[in-house]
Amino acid sequence: MDQPKRKSLAGPMHLAIAQPTHEVSAGLGPTKKTEQDTGETTKGPVETGGFKKSKGPKDTTTIEGRAIIIGSAECTADQLCCQYNEDFTMYAGGGVDGNLKIFDSDSNEILMTLSDNEVQGRTASVTCVKHRPVTKNYPINNCYTCTYVNGLVKCWNYNFKQCIYTIRENRQTYGLAYHPRLPKFITYGDNMKVYLYDEETKVQERVLQASDRKEAHDGPISRVFAGRFNPRSNYEFLTGGWDDLVHLWDLRAPHAVKHISGVHLCGEGLDINKRGTEILTCSWRKEEQLQLWDYSSFKIISTFYPDVHTCKLYCGRFLNSDFLCCCGGDPALLRVVDLQTSYSAVIIHSLPSAVYHLNVGPMKVSKGNKPQVEEDVRQKADISRVPKLCYTCGRKLIQLDFV
Repeated sequence: MDQPKRKSLAGPMHLAIAQPTHEVSAGLGPTKKTEQDTGETTKGPVETGGFKKSKGPKDTTTIEGRAIIIGSAECTADQLCCQYNEDFTMYAGGGVDGNLKIFDSDSNEILMTLSDNEVQGRTASVTCVKHRPVTKNYPINNCYTCTYVNGLVKCWNYNFKQCIYTIRENRQTYGLAYHPRLPKFITYGDNMKVYLYDEETKVQERVLQASDRKEAHDGPISRVFAGRFNPRSNYEFLTGGWDDLVHLWDLRAPHAVKHISGVHLCGEGLDINKRGTEILTCSWRKEEQLQLWDYSSFKIISTFYPDVHTCKLYCGRFLNSDFLCCCGGDPALLRVVDLQTSYSAVIIHSLPSAVYHLNVGPMKVSKGNKPQVEEDVRQKADISRVPKLCYTCGRKLIQLDFV
């Protein structure tokens, strides 16, 4: 199916795909020469989105609000994604060089680098890293599952430092999302299809795509960059991407059953709250980037307008019942928003590089070492209860905490 014609240029993809290099990733064709090669000034998302690989940009990071950087790790290549492990003792970053680097959460010291000849042979960037959610039936398995731009899906056991299994997809694969309770996950990419896998059997159970009825809007018609299961459902999940649509899928139906229009996703800018009642979308566009939607009706609840700094967004997550976080580029920014007031509680700006991804850490622990319970009746939002998070910024992985 042909991709729809656009009136304007679509938002940027991951750095690994959009960045012009002399090494060709995932079999892509030749690209235009860079500004350094030609001496000409380039314009558009490649420049403004922070995609061009810089030679050590000056770090003028400014934090406004009650947040502190508690540690950072320097990598040898730009990082596109990050993920804490199941017990939050480690965090991992996936780079454009195909390496999965794992660091200690307390010391920020590197523990290991996971890669193999299959990844390095084609210079395949890591586009996503996740682990299976911990449940009573499926406890910690000490594994990260990664997707790569050349279509590989690899599961790494970091205790044994080896690849447990590999799935090879014939496309550019941009990400995956795990089922909240079962050992299943979906992957998505540039071929407008969503694949459902059973992790235990390594079998592809479903291929989900749009029908032949274009007017139905019952599936993606362009690249898919985000996917998210509803934490309260065994069957429903969301996807979104370049076609300006967010689709609701039900595994009992052949095609998507609902859609939201006007949401342009270029990263994991999609989330569902723990109750499964609200949807967060983060768009790569100049206006109305951050929006909240009702899950049952798919109607808009609110649009969060930038109170000081504006930014085109890549990624966003609910932090708890009172706060959400979003990040992006043009200009590079990370923002924590108070859901009660709709204003920013923390803003990190003047970053040296775009923030492509973030991951939320463990819930804060109160006295008696019991996790704090979110009350039904909201009191004044307390940002000190917000869990720490990890985010990517150029070649760095940075941990942020709130006080």
